Amino acid sequence: MFGSRVLTTRRTALAIAASTPFLLSACDLDAARDQTLPTPTAEVDADLVASARRAIDDVITFLTAVSLQHRPLRAEVASLLAMHAAHLEALDDGSESEAESSSQPVLPSSGLPQARAQIRTREATLAETLADAARRADSGDLGRALASMAAAGAQRVQV
Repeated sequence: MFGSRVLTTRRTALAIAASTPFLLSACDLDAARDQTLPTPTAEVDADLVASARRAIDDVITFLTAVSLQHRPLRAEVASLLAMHAAHLEALDDGSESEAESSSQPVLPSSGLPQARAQIRTREATLAETLADAARRADSGDLGRALASMAAAGAQRVQV
């Protein structure tokens, strides 16, 4: 009858009582360590977002010109424009967008094959720009978003 009940020994009780302060102090040490980690620099990320937005704006300007000049490419260009518009919306931080572009506008070629080649080149350059920005981002969420945008653009042009 008495064998089914487990009793705590005096040694076990003393060991638990002696180790409790150490366990609780370990929690405080973890909290102090988290406070000493460097915080992401908001300015660096803000600059990356601004440069990414300018690069996307440049490509949108070019794609709009292609769409106006080459009717057979309108459907293809429309899907790219929709994708870039979604990317701009994702990067919208509520601040005023800068009107200046990051480079001189490139006019589309008059030939259809050359215009397609220009689209591939512009999209590849944008993907490289976004991937580079993703690597330099302090914020993990921003880095993942930029990397996803870079991959989306690269995949669209390859397909």
